[in-house]
Amino acid sequence: FLTNDKMASGKVVSLAVIANLILIVCVTGIYSNEYQSGMIALVRSSARGRKETFFVKALIGLLIALVIWSLVFLPFIYNVLSAYGTSGLEFPACSMKHLSGIELSIKWYLILFYGVLYLLLVLESFAIMGLSKVMKSNSLTALASVGIFVMPLLFLF
Repeated sequence: FLTNDKMASGKVVSLAVIANLILIVCVTGIYSNEYQSGMIALVRSSARGRKETFFVKALIGLLIALVIWSLVFLPFIYNVLSAYGTSGLEFPACSMKHLSGIELSIKWYLILFYGVLYLLLVLESFAIMGLSKVMKSNSLTALASVGIFVMPLLFLF
């Protein structure tokens, strides 16, 4: 059930929509609040303001993505593993019909699959921060982010 068959893919897509919406809410204001409040002038005027602010905000984006990934996907993974057990995780993934071309164990396939989902959340958080810098508005950034990241997922149902 953790692999990407028909029933699991619908569940993973719905979890991805939830994770994306939470990420948009959390990350939208990271840059746009500075522009809306006028604090960007203070950040730009300090000698180390731009670089340090960028790295701190990038770290915040990484941590927010990790927390959201953990809260959304780990309970699903835990519930499935507790229901079906972990005894078959060392079997080759190619033993399943829908993973016939994968030359990894099921465990490594799952690690890579859910690792890529985390990486996508991180990249999305950086993209939302970039949109936030360009649009300088929380609501416009949120609307654009939903259009770019959530709407395509909804077409997968």
